[in-house]
Amino acid sequence: MKLKADFVTNSSSSSFIVVWPCKIKSETDVSEFIKRHDFQPIIFRDAVKQKPQKLSNSLKKMTKEINSGYVAGVLSHYDHEKVFCKREGITSRELWENRAWQQQCWEECELLSKASAQKMAEEFINQTGDGYVYYFSYGDEDGGIFSALEHENNWGGLPAIRVSHH
Repeated sequence: MKLKADFVTNSSSSSFIVVWPCKIKSETDVSEFIKRHDFQPIIFRDAVKQKPQKLSNSLKKMTKEINSGYVAGVLSHYDHEKVFCKREGITSRELWENRAWQQQCWEECELLSKASAQKMAEEFINQTGDGYVYYFSYGDEDGGIFSALEHENNWGGLPAIRVSHH
């Protein structure tokens, strides 16, 4: 038997796709929407490191970001695995014991999840209208304030998508 003797963590992170009405140039642009004073300098610092895209030009990058983790409403590998097994008349165990089925399931899921992510991005862009897209990523392994940034609804009514990377 092997024992794990070093530090074990159950850390998580989330990324956020957030649309601002203007380019962020000062902390005032952030504080207008972000009400927690301790979050404002962090979000400002992370925003000014970026070259924001116009929302109308962000479909490809947004699709990739949505597809990089879990977003409610986007097909997950777990959901597709259940559909695949039912369609093929096999159990999940049988799937994972057969490399050909694994490959077929994985390839189908990749195509379907990318299409699902693109559809979500298109709908988000169409419903949001105009603005500049910023991408933020926060995880609880970096401490309490970053855990709060990851888990709380911080975006003050700005259009945003949360992508979970648990």
